[in-house]
Amino acid sequence: MSSDFVLFHVPFDVLGALYGPTSNVKVLNGDAFKKAISSEGVAIVEFYAEWCGHCKAFAKHVDEAAKILKNVIPVIAVDDATLSSQYNVKGYPTVKIFQ
Repeated sequence: MSSDFVLFHVPFDVLGALYGPTSNVKVLNGDAFKKAISSEGVAIVEFYAEWCGHCKAFAKHVDEAAKILKNVIPVIAVDDATLSSQYNVKGYPTVKIFQ
């Protein structure tokens, strides 16, 4: 009996993730998001959708802001239609400051 095992590397952008494991952007949804904004003094939050072309183009700017603000203000990204609705997001990407 023989079995074949193939191992390959898939870059993050091929998988569709806007923020990879080395990003300073915290990608949160649901309860984790609500807990984070209640515990942080101030947070910058980007509401986005994976399918959104403008979000994909904007992601590099959000990532750069998160890098610059790393030890100052957390930058959070949210891809959650329910939360977007709760926070009156009408289009993507939308950036809000929570305090």
